[in-house]
Amino acid sequence: MDTFSGRTKMTPVYGTVPLDSMVQLKKTGIDPSTPTNEEEMKEKMDVDENNLLLSKSYHTKMTLQDYIHKEPCLYSHTVFKHASQVFGALKHLSKEEDDNPYLPKKQPETLHQLHFDNDKDKRLAFELAFNTLKFQMVLEDLVNECSFFSRYPEFKDDNDVVLTMLCDFQKRHFQKRTPLLGEHLDPELQEIEQAITSSRIKLNAALAKIRIKSDAWSVEQMLPAIVREKANAGLNIPVFAWINQLKTKIQDVIDKFQEEGFLLEKYNENEMLCGLVFCHDPHCNDLLIFPSDKREHISDHTLVKNGHIVVQDKSSCIGPHSVKLVINEGDDVMHVNVGLGMTAAHIASLTANVGTIYAFGAHMEDVQTKFNALGATNIKMISENFTDVSIDDSRFKNVKAILISADCSKSGIVNPIDFIVNEGEDMSILKEFSIGEIDKSCMGEKIASHSNVLKHAMKFPRAQAIVYTTRSIFAAENEDVVSRSIDFVNTTAQTKYPYRLSPPVLPMSEEDIMSGQPVDGRYLKFESTDKMTGCFCAVITREAEDPRDKTKELLARAKALGLLGDNKPSMPMNTSSASTKGGSSGKSKSRKRKSPRRAKSMPEPQSFPSRVTSESNTTTLAGLKTKKNVRIAFSTATTQQSSDQGSPTTTKSSTRKKSTTPSNVVQHPTPFSSSNYVGVSKCEKNH
Repeated sequence: MDTFSGRTKMTPVYGTVPLDSMVQLKKTGIDPSTPTNEEEMKEKMDVDENNLLLSKSYHTKMTLQDYIHKEPCLYSHTVFKHASQVFGALKHLSKEEDDNPYLPKKQPETLHQLHFDNDKDKRLAFELAFNTLKFQMVLEDLVNECSFFSRYPEFKDDNDVVLTMLCDFQKRHFQKRTPLLGEHLDPELQEIEQAITSSRIKLNAALAKIRIKSDAWSVEQMLPAIVREKANAGLNIPVFAWINQLKTKIQDVIDKFQEEGFLLEKYNENEMLCGLVFCHDPHCNDLLIFPSDKREHISDHTLVKNGHIVVQDKSSCIGPHSVKLVINEGDDVMHVNVGLGMTAAHIASLTANVGTIYAFGAHMEDVQTKFNALGATNIKMISENFTDVSIDDSRFKNVKAILISADCSKSGIVNPIDFIVNEGEDMSILKEFSIGEIDKSCMGEKIASHSNVLKHAMKFPRAQAIVYTTRSIFAAENEDVVSRSIDFVNTTAQTKYPYRLSPPVLPMSEEDIMSGQPVDGRYLKFESTDKMTGCFCAVITREAEDPRDKTKELLARAKALGLLGDNKPSMPMNTSSASTKGGSSGKSKSRKRKSPRRAKSMPEPQSFPSRVTSESNTTTLAGLKTKKNVRIAFSTATTQQSSDQGSPTTTKSSTRKKSTTPSNVVQHPTPFSSSNYVGVSKCEKNH
C-alpha cells in the first residue's frame, strides 16, 4: 500500500524476482536470471533484507547523532574576556605589520591585574589565550578570507575578543554556544557570538580553503612541529604533588588515596600512568605522582584545599630536597626568586619550621596568605633586592645554605599553563611557547643576572652550600654560569676554603648514574619529556671557616655513621687539652687519627642518598637521615683541625698533601668497601 496516495504500489518483476530485490541478490552473488531453489533463495533474501535494514538504521542513527551532537563549550563570558586581555597583551605582530616595515606598529595593550574566581577559571583563561596565540595567523587569515569585519565593522575595535572567541568556535565547528549554568552573560559578547553563528557557513568554507592551501588535513597540522610535539607532551605529563608534613604525615596521605581506590605502584619511567594509580617519586621521598587524566580530580581534592598536599612540578622540588640534605638542624636558609612561595613553603615542610627561611622576590600579600594556609611559620620575606643586601647584615649571620631559583629562559618547560597557575610564572612565556622558539636576544642579559646573583650568594661569610636551579636546557645558563662564577669568586676572594662543585645529593639508582641521565658528571640534568619538565641543578659547597661550625659538622657526620651512639665522641675534636701538652715551644703534637671502624649495623637511608663520588661513576652513601641531618664530606685532602680554638695558625712547613684535582671540583672520601657506606676523611692538626 502506498502510504501517501492510498493506492496499491505495483512492484516491477524481473522473471520470478521482484526488481526491488535484484540489488540484494547481486550483493549476495545470486544471478536473478539463473533458476535456483525457491526456499534457499527466499532464505538468503530474508537474511540480506534484515542486514540491509539494520545497516540503513545504523547509518541513519549515526547521521542523526552527528547532526544533533553539540560540542560542549568550557568557557564562560568572563573567561572569554580574561583570555582576550591576555591575548591582547602578548599577541604577535600581524602579517601586515610584519611584511611592511613602514607600517606603524600597534602597541600591545597594558594588562591590568586580573582577578579570577578560582584556579579553574584561571587555567581556562590562560589555556584559551595560549591557543589563540598559537593559531593567531590562521584566525587572522580566516576573518580576512570571509570579510568578517567588512560585514560587521562595529566589532573591529574588539579584534582581540573576536579572535579569542573564533579560536573556541572553530574547535567546535562553529556551533552555537550553550550558556553555562549560572553564567552571567555579557551583552557585547552575545552580539559577537550571534555574528559568528550567522557567518558559520562562510567561516567553515574559508577555513577549508586555508587548510587546502597549507596542505594540512587539520588546523593543528598548520602549527610548527615543535609546538605540536610540546602540546602532546604537555597533555601526557603526570601530576606531581608534595606532601605538606607541617599538617599531615606521608603515610596518612597514602592511606587516604588508597581508601579512595587508588593503587600504589612502583615507579617505572618507561610506563605511562593511567587510571586509579599513583607512585612514590624515586628522588624526592615526599613527592607523589598521579596520571595526567587525574589532574582535575587532584586539583579539586580536599587534601589540596586543606593544604595537606601541594600540586607542584617535580622540577620545583629538586631544589628544596637538595637544600635539606646539605644543612644541619636549625640552620638558616635563603631563597632567591620565591615566586608564589610554594618552593619556600616546601623547604619549611622539610625542615619542620626549624630555622629561618629568608625569602627574596615575593609578592608580599599573596605569598603571606599562602604561607599561613600551609602552616609555614618560619619564613621571613625580604623586600630588598638580593644583590643589594649586604653580606655582613646581622640578620643573615646564621645562613648556611642559599637556594637560587634562577629566572631563566624556561626552555625546559613542557606545559607552560601549569607553571603560570601553580608556580606564578610570568605569563609572557606563552608568547615564546606559542611559536616554539626561545627569544635568545635576551639570553645575554639573563646570563649576566644569573652570574651576579650566584657570585653575590658565594660572598656570604658563613654560607657553606649554594643550590643553583634552572628550568633551562642551555649550557650557557647552566654549567657555564656555575663554573665561571666559582672560578671568579675563588680567584678574587682568596679564601682559606674555596667553593667547589659537589656531586648531586639526591638519592640516585645505579641506572641513573650509569646512563648519564639525570646524573651528568657533577650536575643533575633532567631532559624535557612527556614525563617531566627539563631542569638543571648544581650544588656548590665549601668547608666551614669557623672552627665551631666545623666541629658541629664532624660530630653530626660521626653521629650519622653510628660512631658516637649515646656516649661522648671517642675522638677529641677541637679540644683545648691537646694544645696544652705541646710543651714550651707551643707546638702541638701532630698525631695521626686512625680511621673509624665501619658500623656493624646501618639503618637504611630514607632520604639521604647514594651518589657519584668519582669520575669512574662509583657509588657511595653521602650521608644518612638522622635527628640532625649530616653535612657531606667536602674534600679528600687532609682537613686541618685547630688544636686550640684560640690560636689556629698555618705555617709553610705544613705537611698537607697537594691536591691534583681542579679547584672547582670536590673530591669525596672513598668508601670502606663496595657497599654504600660513606668514608670519613682523615684529619690532622695544625702546626
